[in-house]
Amino acid sequence: MKKLEQELEQLRERVAKMGDLAEAMVVEAIVALGEPLDDSHFQRIQAEEDRLDQLQLDIDKEAIRLLTVYGPVAANLRMILSVSRINSELERIGDQTVSMCNHIQLMVSKSDETLLPQFQGMARLVRAMLHDTLKAFRLEDSRKAKSTMANDELVDVLNDEIIRELLGGDRSNGAGRREVAGAVAQIMISQSLERIGDQACNVCEQIVYMVEGADIRHRHPA
Repeated sequence: MKKLEQELEQLRERVAKMGDLAEAMVVEAIVALGEPLDDSHFQRIQAEEDRLDQLQLDIDKEAIRLLTVYGPVAANLRMILSVSRINSELERIGDQTVSMCNHIQLMVSKSDETLLPQFQGMARLVRAMLHDTLKAFRLEDSRKAKSTMANDELVDVLNDEIIRELLGGDRSNGAGRREVAGAVAQIMISQSLERIGDQACNVCEQIVYMVEGADIRHRHPA
C-alpha cells in the first residue's frame, strides 16, 4: 500500500493548494471591501474562480480513481472521503467571494452608503478562521480544528448586529431607493462572510473525521 500512501499525500497536497487559492480569493474580496471602486479585485477573483472550479473537478476525479483502484479502508478511506467533502467546501468559499464582489459593485452603483464599522471585525475574524482551518488541515491537527470552530459564534454575532442595524434604520426618506439598495447589498455581503465562516467550520469537521474518525457534523466538538 506504499503506492496508495504516496498518492494520498499528493492528493492532500493538491487540496492544500486549493485551500491556498480559496484563501487568496477571500483576502482579495476583503480588500475590495475597502477599495470598492477598484475593479481589478473583481477581475482577479473571476479569474481565480475558474482555476478553483477546475481544481475541484480534478481533485474529485482523482479521489474517485483512488477509490476504484485501491478500495481503501479505515484511515485511508476516511482521508479520501474527507478530502472530497473539503474540496466541495473550498469551491463554495470561492463562490461566496464572487457573491461578495457582485454586491460590492451593487452597493457602489446603486447606493451612497458606506460599510458599517462591524464589517472590519467580521472580515478579520473570517479571514483568521479560514487561515487556521487550512493550517489545521496541513498539520492534520484536530484540536486546532475544534478550537477554530469556536470562533464561528463571534462571526454570527457580528452578522446579526449588522442585519439588525441595517433593518432597523429609517430608509423611507430622502434618497430612499439608494439607501435601501445599500442596505440590501451590505446584508448580502455580511451573509457571504458568515457563510465563509460556516464553510470553514465544515472543513474543520472533516479534519476531525479524517484524524479521529469522529463525525461531529451535528454536534458541538468537545
